[in-house]
Amino acid sequence: MISTPQIIKDCTKFPCRISEFKAEILKKDFELDENQIQKQKDQKNLLYKYFYQYCNEQYMLLEEFLFRDNETFLDIKRAMGKNYYLYKQE
Repeated sequence: MISTPQIIKDCTKFPCRISEFKAEILKKDFELDENQIQKQKDQKNLLYKYFYQYCNEQYMLLEEFLFRDNETFLDIKRAMGKNYYLYKQE
């Protein structure tokens, strides 16, 4: 079974785009920033930010839900796609 530290070590440069499978593993250990969800102004996508500290370094997992241009109601069930990026915070 692949682990969170192993996924982080596999990323050679940041930001690093990762698969949905790896993102689901990371989301088990990362903590969701619920305050950030309420502050979004962009109506074309939803961004969820998750944070994690490993070896005295801070990491952020960005989960991006993509929608059509004229979508009036942003619901993750109606998203056209999802992207995941792993960032190393400096």
